[in-house]
Order: sequence, then structure tokens, then C-alpha cells
Amino acid sequence: MKTLDFLEKVGANRINVCELTHCLFASEQSMFGKNKLIAPDEEWDMLCTGLDRLGKIAKDRGFTLSYHHHMATIYSKDR
Repeated sequence: MKTLDFLEKVGANRINVCELTHCLFASEQSMFGKNKLIAPDEEWDMLCTGLDRLGKIAKDRGFTLSYHHHMATIYSKDR
């Protein structure tokens, strides 16, 4: 809410969010191949529910929420 308050004061109308669920940037784990981390359905549900909640908060305040994905953070078992 503090971030939205600040952005509102400076005249912004958009906010960008990202997730770093299984961030591999400081790891030797590969984001490619058989050893990549796979998020279970429960984590996907939590991510989507959280993004929906953030989207509603942003919309109620007159903001557009943008989602920025990061490679090497969360994967679906189908990908």
C-alpha cells in the first residue's frame, strides 16, 4: 500500500510486480534440462490467487497491474 501511495503521489497509474519463487540467479541449479525445479499445482494456485488479489487492489486504486515474469523462477510440469 505504501508503494501505491508513493506512485499515486508522483502521478503514476501502473505498477509492475514479479515473482521469484525459485530464484536460481545465485544458484548453480540450471533452468534448463531435467534438473529444473517444477512448481506443484499448489504453488501455481498461490501465485495466481496472489496476482488476482494484487490486481484487485491496484484496480480499486486506479492502477493497472503488470506482471513481469522471470526465467529461472517458476516452471510448470507441462513446460
